Amino acid sequence: MSHHRKFARLSRLLGSEVVARGTLELLWDVAYENGDELLGDAGDVEYLGKWGGESGKLAAALVESGFVDASDGDSSLRVHDLWDHAPDYVRKRRTRETERQAKGRKLRSESGQCPPDGSQCPPNGRTRSPSPSPSPSPPPTQKKQEENLAGADAPVPLKPPANPRHKAVVDLLVAAFTKELKAPYHFVGGKDAAAVKTLLGYGEATDEEIGRRVRVHLADEFNRKQASIAWFVSRWVAAGAERVMGKGPVPAERASADAHDPNRVKGFEKFEA
Repeated sequence: MSHHRKFARLSRLLGSEVVARGTLELLWDVAYENGDELLGDAGDVEYLGKWGGESGKLAAALVESGFVDASDGDSSLRVHDLWDHAPDYVRKRRTRETERQAKGRKLRSESGQCPPDGSQCPPNGRTRSPSPSPSPSPPPTQKKQEENLAGADAPVPLKPPANPRHKAVVDLLVAAFTKELKAPYHFVGGKDAAAVKTLLGYGEATDEEIGRRVRVHLADEFNRKQASIAWFVSRWVAAGAERVMGKGPVPAERASADAHDPNRVKGFEKFEA
């Protein structure tokens, strides 16, 4: 790899072959462990790569050198051609995960929660609402007039910038988990990154409030066994309620029952899979 043009370009952009090689090894380890090419956004990539330089520089260098691919629809980054070069044990891990998901869809279909072919079966087993009918296309003359009005040189919309608090919140959560668990916490690029992005959308998620709710959350033995940022974010409302109402830690049996509480925050099933 040391003599490959892509590695030479990355080394030149980062100013060091040692930094370039170390970064790639760290990112590949994450992808292999999770069996997933998704690394998260630019902030996640730089955290996983232990980058201490200028924000955004490492992610841009990885994309420019071709080791990481940027998604068209959002700010997520993926390992380039991971499955063309992954070791056999990583491929087997991915195969097992795919089979597990297919088995889950089949069971939900047989229970009547999803269509028989599983084509519209959501991850949590709930039946999807029918999609609305598409609006009719305008007549050719009207469509042409609209294109002319828009202009051939209309600006292309830019991707929304990454949240500037993302990396700081990741560091805060990792430090808080490490302190409460008394053991190093290993950030999971896909699930934890998506959970942090959701957490940043909560207006009350200040640094102080996050720290308080982590302590409340991990005071419960059941939550300590889960020990993940994704699980913590899915329990965000519960942790806040316990603090405000002055309640103590939630017993393990109640925490388990809360997983089926209809008043829980929806949309976190993908973090708990």
